[in-house]
Amino acid sequence: MFSKAAINEKSTAKKVFKIAATTALFALVFLFIISLLFAFALFAFYGFDNEDKLCIENQTTPKVLFCPRDNCSAALFSFLSHSLSADCAFYSITDKRIISFLNSSDKNFRFVMDNSMQQKLASLNPMLKNRIHYDNNNQLMHNKFCIFNNSVVLTGSYNPTFNGNARNNNNIIIIKSRCLSRNYNSEFDMLWRKTAKTASKRSSKPDIKASTIIHKAIIGNTTVENYFCPEDNCRSHILDKLLSANKSIYFMFFSFTDKAIADAIISKSHSDIDIKGIIEKNRASIRYNLYNYMKANSINIIKDRNTYIMHHKVIIIDNRTVITGSYNPTLSANTKNYENIVIITDAGVANSYIAEFNRLFYGKENIA
Repeated sequence: MFSKAAINEKSTAKKVFKIAATTALFALVFLFIISLLFAFALFAFYGFDNEDKLCIENQTTPKVLFCPRDNCSAALFSFLSHSLSADCAFYSITDKRIISFLNSSDKNFRFVMDNSMQQKLASLNPMLKNRIHYDNNNQLMHNKFCIFNNSVVLTGSYNPTFNGNARNNNNIIIIKSRCLSRNYNSEFDMLWRKTAKTASKRSSKPDIKASTIIHKAIIGNTTVENYFCPEDNCRSHILDKLLSANKSIYFMFFSFTDKAIADAIISKSHSDIDIKGIIEKNRASIRYNLYNYMKANSINIIKDRNTYIMHHKVIIIDNRTVITGSYNPTLSANTKNYENIVIITDAGVANSYIAEFNRLFYGKENIA
């Protein structure tokens, strides 16, 4: 027989064990809930679904500027002067203010440009030359983009030149997004490696980018898709959007020689869809340009009226989706050049581009 004291001691031990077990269980449940909340917060502010290749961020609506009405050069200068880091790929840079700033800056900036710029920038600060690579392949390095502080992307049709800012019709779109910045960082790093100063010794094999690229993002209330040519077959993504049009297609092209895209637009004209287009006048009659082909197929297309250059590369679909970037609808842009496009689904962004289209098509900002 156990003594009363022994029984009480055993009972106390059981109670202590029970309390400890309950406390541990509550602690585990609490940690599990905290983990779920933390994971949810990460997903809400910077998350992605690998299977669906979707990135989700809580950010503001992209900002759109149109040169020469808006000062695109001032916007670029502001970002460069207020950023700790910047990686930029531009076909051309001759803007004296930008070059002067780069010459005197000790910030962590890197630039990739087309080889046509190498002699034009021969007088740059020798220290800066170490931060500039030139593409020496036969294709064009035709991109126009910057990534600032790994969190903001600037892209569009604008090159930092006097004409690009003050005379030619151009657009830039500024998107706050770490997801999109990661994509552009990966593309820039690939360009940086391929245009290294040991280029003459580099392999002819394609340079594979990081596999972390996610092509679709939801940024606040805006959906953004992002593709790079030639590796992502930009044409196929443009065709998908064109063929899904239900109400309208408006386009502004500097150069237009891709018959597949022309035929997709023409095919939609048989579906009672409002179609209008603008072509840069100086390229409308060159070999392979499709201005006359579109006219012959009853597409409402005009030559631009700018004394200088209409340099846009824009498609607006159903007053909601905008395709913009460095990409002209040509075979070279899709299969040879280094290019980029963004596809933005946002009615507010689309309205900005429609206002620019109306201004150039009708000669005024808005139409009834």
